[in-house]
Amino acid sequence: MTDVLLRGGHPWGRDAPADVLVRDGRIHLVAQGVEAPGARIVDISGQLVLPGLVEAHCHLDKTLYGGPWVPHSADDTLAGRIGNDLGRRAELGVPSGSARCWRA
Repeated sequence: MTDVLLRGGHPWGRDAPADVLVRDGRIHLVAQGVEAPGARIVDISGQLVLPGLVEAHCHLDKTLYGGPWVPHSADDTLAGRIGNDLGRRAELGVPSGSARCWRA
């Protein structure tokens, strides 16, 4: 993969402009005056550089995270969602809440 040098941007959390070297799709270096022979250079002077924005909100107790995709089959009421969750656990191979609790 080709290196990309983002030249002269304002990385979040820094007081002065800096260069951002991206190597193999990941940020490799953030500093002033970066030299990267062969890198594609993109002038981003005056632009704000932010980290990737990720929506990481997840209810691990209410998800089938890591399993195959399962379509939503509950109605839109709270009682319907709770009943659907409890009723489909065995079908989907998910242990009940009490089976997942730590025991002394």
